[in-house]
Amino acid sequence: ATPPEMLIPLIKARRAVLVGDHRQLPPVFTFGAKMSQEEREVDPERAKRLDNLFSPQNKDRFQNMVTASIFEQWFKRANPQIRQRLNFQYRMHHDISSLVNRFYNFQLKDGWPVDEEETAKKHGLTVCGIGGEAVIRLDCHAYWFDSSRNRQGDPCYSSRRSGSTSQENIYEADAVLALLEKVNQIYLQSPDDTSSISVGVISFYKDQIQRIGNAVRKRKFKAIDVEVSTVDANQGKEKNIIFVSMVSNTPEKRATDFIRQFERMNVAFSRARNLLVIFGAAELFREQSVYLPNMDTDGGTEKQIYKNMIQQLQGADAFWPCWEL
Repeated sequence: ATPPEMLIPLIKARRAVLVGDHRQLPPVFTFGAKMSQEEREVDPERAKRLDNLFSPQNKDRFQNMVTASIFEQWFKRANPQIRQRLNFQYRMHHDISSLVNRFYNFQLKDGWPVDEEETAKKHGLTVCGIGGEAVIRLDCHAYWFDSSRNRQGDPCYSSRRSGSTSQENIYEADAVLALLEKVNQIYLQSPDDTSSISVGVISFYKDQIQRIGNAVRKRKFKAIDVEVSTVDANQGKEKNIIFVSMVSNTPEKRATDFIRQFERMNVAFSRARNLLVIFGAAELFREQSVYLPNMDTDGGTEKQIYKNMIQQLQGADAFWPCWEL
């Protein structure tokens, strides 16, 4: 909810209870007036007024008012007697929440008892790589597949279509599709009912979403329900299985700014209930620092979130090259 959307009910209420999570994405701010060339020619005065109203200066002026997290500001400044954090999570297997917990300064707690969790959060998958070794196992629920290089050791960079401002990573998209094929085949042969298994493929770039989405529609998987969409479209959603395609990989080892936005990463990695699979160029992301604000006070610190995640998954034997798929 944007601040203007919150003001009306707050004005009407004697008491208000605000519930939210300022560690996730703020509201989306869309700014601009759409007029066709024909409309501009018919009514040039209106076109001029709208151009002035939607000037770059006004965008800067209004953007903070609309996207600022009023909830975050009030929560951090509130008297401790009237604020409370809900620290127990029930969505994710603890393998997944142990990664996501970095965005919460390790203050999240898992609500499921361990014995019940293994039944409630099982994914039932054993996926073997080309060498015959299990790259996804029954006892592990979070993985990173490294798209830095192909099997020959050549770097696999992201690219940009002609005329596009987005990015795509063909090598990474192929790895995502290969794993989807394997997962679909395993569930097709499963004696259990897999009709309710939902799979989300998330990326930060619309061109990657379009590439993977087109391929998924052509394949028409029978055993899994696959949805391909952006991170922003997934806030508030959850799936049994989530694949995250990070896309970015450049010779300069620089990622775009929003890859460093911890709220975006938090949303992407926390959608999965039973299995999280991250596809990304580890050689690039190991070098990216992320600014992490304090939980309850102003200020924050730069942290090596990705590097620490990769190290954790390597220690769990859950880090593999994409060419294994």
